[in-house]
Amino acid sequence: MKKSFIIVSLLMLAACATEGEYRNYVYSHIGMSEDDLIIQLGVPDKRHTSADKKFFEYKESEYNKVLKMRLTCETTYILKNGFVEDVTFRGNNCTKYPKLF
Repeated sequence: MKKSFIIVSLLMLAACATEGEYRNYVYSHIGMSEDDLIIQLGVPDKRHTSADKKFFEYKESEYNKVLKMRLTCETTYILKNGFVEDVTFRGNNCTKYPKLF
């Protein structure tokens, strides 16, 4: 049990250390055109249009056998006039770049 606690603690620390890098990565897309975003990340998993904005959602999900849980990250790009205006993300595994792994 003590070994499991140490492993889980180390994995959680590793995730915290890279969430900032993930944030920097997704924020670097602000100002990017819609076409360039799709070229770089691929076709979004979900799209939604509301008034003058588009929402592109990218989802990542994997099952971690060591932790015995599903790890997820949902990243939503908000576009206005064909350019990324803002980005949000949520989940327990927003630590790696979307669509690259």
